Amino acid sequence: MKTKYSLEEIKEVIPHREPFIFIDEILNFKDNEGVVALKRVQPDDWYFAGHFPQKPVMPGVLILEALAQAGCFFCLNSSLGAEKGSILYLTKCEEVKWISQVTPPTDLILEVKFVDKKMNFWFMDAMATVNNKKVCTAKITAYSEKPN
Repeated sequence: MKTKYSLEEIKEVIPHREPFIFIDEILNFKDNEGVVALKRVQPDDWYFAGHFPQKPVMPGVLILEALAQAGCFFCLNSSLGAEKGSILYLTKCEEVKWISQVTPPTDLILEVKFVDKKMNFWFMDAMATVNNKKVCTAKITAYSEKPN
């Protein structure tokens, strides 16, 4: 099974689009185990115009969203069973910790590990790093809604 995916290949799997897609590349996909993704944080990213013009800092909720999108890719690309065309909704974030600020330019590495699946609910552990240092951790739950 394929382990690396480009942005165009990611868009074939998840429904997110610009300006609200926060993963640029899948670096390592392990079926039924997890995914490692990359978000290239650039000084001209749209949210830096207001957060904060004098000192750009990636909003923590967008780091969490990037982790959720990496998890979405995992769930929809996994052989565990989320139907193609399903939409995943983030239903719960627990034990979220923002440990350090993310400032441009940098590569944000997003690691999501599969924990469990019950019916249409997916449970994952997530961690974002910059230069091998943790910047955010969370336990994420998502619900997959089958396509009509």
